[in-house]
Amino acid sequence: MNCWSRVLTSGTALFSLGTITACFAAADDVGLVNDDGDVVVDWDAPIAAASDGRITGDVGPALGVDDDAYETSAWDGGNVVSVENVVALPERVVMLYASITGASSLLRPGTRATFALDDRTLDGPSVVVLGCTGREANLYDEYDAPAEVVDVVVDDAEDGPAGAVDVTMTGHWGDETATSSFRLYR
Repeated sequence: MNCWSRVLTSGTALFSLGTITACFAAADDVGLVNDDGDVVVDWDAPIAAASDGRITGDVGPALGVDDDAYETSAWDGGNVVSVENVVALPERVVMLYASITGASSLLRPGTRATFALDDRTLDGPSVVVLGCTGREANLYDEYDAPAEVVDVVVDDAEDGPAGAVDVTMTGHWGDETATSSFRLYR
């Protein structure tokens, strides 16, 4: 019998194809569970949360940043996912904001891609990273510029729940480079 059950974060079954099945999984598992108990991830499922944010590198006047984010958030608007990492330094706040178009095709383990700001289109995958600095959060009055080029690396979050991915986005602003890393959950 080929039976699939949708597992929610609560661990209960939402629906089954073929027969009605009760299915219980670890509280953090999100995906499809087959008869063998294997979790098969629905990579088109929306991004539900982000964590483990970190910024390293140079963002405008903030040189040598190497800090965990005090705020990491994600918003899924369907085809576009936005992720924000914010780091507080003694003299300023630094934010790297990523806008990912075509997210369901890009935010999968094994993705290795480079996107140039000048080459982005509205009908294909693209990534834009904004680097911002300011005196306080949400007041980025010192520096606010998109990266000219963004390198994207997506790996399976081996110690995370099904569907979680570790993402690294490295933005290049001329000679300056900064990396925003974070974990996304479906």
